[in-house]
Amino acid sequence: MNALLLPSCHRHKIYWIIGVGLFIFCYSAYVMISFIWGTDFLGRGIWSLREIITEHSLRPHMYRQLPIIFAKVISAITPKYSREAITFFLHNLLREKDGFFYTLLLWHGRNNGGIPELEDPYLYPTLLILLLNYMCLLGYVYYVWRSAQSLFPTMFTAQMFAPFFAILAIPPVCGRFAWYYDFPILFFSAWLTFLLIHRRLNLFTMGVALATINKETSIFLIALFALWGWQALPRDVFKRYLILQCILYFCIKLFITFYFRHTDGLLIWTSCLLTHVFVNMDGYEFFTFLGEVLAIALLGYRWAEKPQILKCWMVIAPFSVLAWLICGGPFEIRVMYEIFPGMVLAASHSMAMMLQIGQNKREVYEY
Repeated sequence: MNALLLPSCHRHKIYWIIGVGLFIFCYSAYVMISFIWGTDFLGRGIWSLREIITEHSLRPHMYRQLPIIFAKVISAITPKYSREAITFFLHNLLREKDGFFYTLLLWHGRNNGGIPELEDPYLYPTLLILLLNYMCLLGYVYYVWRSAQSLFPTMFTAQMFAPFFAILAIPPVCGRFAWYYDFPILFFSAWLTFLLIHRRLNLFTMGVALATINKETSIFLIALFALWGWQALPRDVFKRYLILQCILYFCIKLFITFYFRHTDGLLIWTSCLLTHVFVNMDGYEFFTFLGEVLAIALLGYRWAEKPQILKCWMVIAPFSVLAWLICGGPFEIRVMYEIFPGMVLAASHSMAMMLQIGQNKREVYEY
């Protein structure tokens, strides 16, 4: 076991990296199938992508515009004959009665009321949005791995655990609920964490702006900068970047809110709070309690040895849970996607340290 987890030469490490990479690439197909299965935008009437693209859907989902902007821009610059050829191919593929995709949607029970996304004008934009989510999924895993390399340069085991756990954590969440802006949330959280580790503050600030166009919960990324930068940066630099990020956030949020003022819906959904209250009125399962205790123990193991940026993420975690209780359904864990990269990195560090009980406290092989 130890020989496998602690490879003794550079060649063995390369084998591990290739093996984990191949697993992630193959497993990502299953994740995307789970994502499509769990989507709340396929054939959901007013919530469908057709309504969102044509700006007739409801708030607050209309505010999450980054994937829609991406699809519209790429569609606009794609040659007409290419769009038509891709649409024709998708038209035949998705309407093949015995085909995999048609069967998947049939099992999902969404074919009875019709699926607007399968109409020819929306096939190509839907494909682009799904491709964006897939690229963001892989980008999220990649930057979790790169962050693990940066945070744990002498712990190869933690470096291999991080991308592995990162992708394993997604299907139980996206299989129940999924939205077109979900995986970009994961990507921005992992990428911006990596940028902070390397103190690339200008790019981080630009990333916060893009993340805000995707979803307003990017405020957690600003909170991460505030907690981390308070100790890590000179006071004048810290204040300048924090103020700039706050200005960008509120300007973008204000513009999007004003632009979609004609749509129905609410600025923010809070009705799920009552659902949580009624569902948990009689308490919750004892095994749920045990799971929470074990999760806290895992994430907090060797707390003093955790990198500062991961400690900051764990301070933010309770507030992310509070946002889920207020704005998300009982099983809608996707509301907490921002904290996933930080939690995965913390858990990977803890697991690697646990495997060293009775051995050296640190791995001696550097990657």
